[in-house]
Amino acid sequence: MSARTVIVFLLFVSLVACRKNEQAAATRTGAPAKVKWGLEGPCSWLTAAEASEVIGQGAKQVIDPTTNNCNIEPAGKTGLALYYHVADNTGAYSFMKASRKAEDITGIGDKAVWDTGALAVVKGTRCLSVGPAASATKPTDAELKAKELALATKIVDRM
Repeated sequence: MSARTVIVFLLFVSLVACRKNEQAAATRTGAPAKVKWGLEGPCSWLTAAEASEVIGQGAKQVIDPTTNNCNIEPAGKTGLALYYHVADNTGAYSFMKASRKAEDITGIGDKAVWDTGALAVVKGTRCLSVGPAASATKPTDAELKAKELALATKIVDRM
């Protein structure tokens, strides 16, 4: 083996050992393990309680098999339903930003834009898209924007 291969191998072993020690320390101290948001699929960016809080009633998160969006649907079948999607590119932001009606939003992520009822928030190389899903309730633009921003605020720091 070359010296370079040995060094890479030792670095790898050191990293694995450090990770195991970190996990063991968290278990011993009772500290919660770090949650890895988004790794369990499109609907793993929010807890069920957070989804319910955002729409103001009991809710369930359901993956749309066509779009791979996560739909937050009211449990009572009436009320506002929203979708969200985290992508590893900023295409949705760029598309929305090109609209003449697009409104820049400050104070969330690296940059954000709201246009015709939908929100796109960029953080790093990822983009969160939020919008209304098929819903019996049609909120005003102001109500919709407030709900979408509340949802985005919960997700953006986890991206």
